[in-house]
Amino acid sequence: MTEPKFKLGDDGELEEIIEDFDEKPKRKRKLKPRILNRTLYIPMSLMLGLILSIVLLGLITFLVIRPSTPQPQLPSGLPNIQLRPSETPGGFLDHIPPCGLLPVSQKPRFSYVVRKGTGDSELMRIDADGSNNCRLTNNNFEDKAASWSPDGKQIAFSAIFYATGYESEYSLYVANANGENWIAIAKGYSSLVSPSWSPDGKKIAFSGQLKGSVTGQDIYVVNVDGTNLIKLTDDPRIDSGPNWSPDGQSIVFESDRTFQPNVKGGVSQPNSYEIYMMDANGHNIRQLTFNKITDVSPNWSPDVQSIAFQSDASIHVMDKDGQHEHSLTNNVGASAPFWVSDTSEVGFTTNVGDIHFVNIYSGQRRVLPVPGNPSFVAPWWPPAVSPQPNV
Repeated sequence: MTEPKFKLGDDGELEEIIEDFDEKPKRKRKLKPRILNRTLYIPMSLMLGLILSIVLLGLITFLVIRPSTPQPQLPSGLPNIQLRPSETPGGFLDHIPPCGLLPVSQKPRFSYVVRKGTGDSELMRIDADGSNNCRLTNNNFEDKAASWSPDGKQIAFSAIFYATGYESEYSLYVANANGENWIAIAKGYSSLVSPSWSPDGKKIAFSGQLKGSVTGQDIYVVNVDGTNLIKLTDDPRIDSGPNWSPDGQSIVFESDRTFQPNVKGGVSQPNSYEIYMMDANGHNIRQLTFNKITDVSPNWSPDVQSIAFQSDASIHVMDKDGQHEHSLTNNVGASAPFWVSDTSEVGFTTNVGDIHFVNIYSGQRRVLPVPGNPSFVAPWWPPAVSPQPNV
């Protein structure tokens, strides 16, 4: 075998020279790395796109189908909120049916509030004869004082929602008489209590303090559909507990606006709330009580001649001009007075439970048993039917 021969090529590299009798000597080409044929580029691009599509589809499917924990929402953010179920199963409220399962009778009825836990109270409904007791609400809100529409088909009440990580606020709601279809008609308040429906059924008065306000509560009035919000009082102290007179002409309320801070021996004296009256448009405010103790929760009699209210821990009654004030109870922890339809009795709650009544003439007492320890009782009486002329 002959030894290989080499020569210097044009590119400066050594090349092997092969001699053959049949062929002339020729230069050996350098080997270059094989490159994939360009015709394969398109199929590989399609395959890569298909793989990415499958991965993306799987990710979307996982995010959509995977179970998630519902996050609480502030009621102020929704006009019609979805109520969350009770988180306290086994309580006495769980044995009381929801009002949605019971017919709404046209008999006299009450709504009342029962506290279920810290920051959680519910609205209840019961006929005045003690029948058809049911739950208007069963949620994790703190549902407060209520007021029935004159026709008994709706109820207005305030509620506050507490949740970790959310800023709590009060809102005013209107719902059906069975507790369904909540609609917020006023929201954005740091406090909101004591709604009172106007006798014509078109407006609701309430006391509230807008978030960010540096003054106390004031009295507002708003249309039932949430329009035309009007501020009736504007005082740096607290105006609360409005109650519309049955003739629609006046509103009574409680206020500490005459209280002057007084320090005696380094101890601040307690606030003195008194009962006030104003015209339905907020004009002509006048003071009715001068007891210098806690006079709150004023409530008009159906005949528009008297006003019942809580004075310290008793229930008092006075004429509509503030005269002839007298006590119906004797410091029994009574609160939240209201009248029966014929003006013969005043109902109230106490710190021992149930709904109590006292006859304003005889002083005779009776009790309507209800579960829990009720508060903020709101009555509804069927509208009087005008006698029809004989035909």
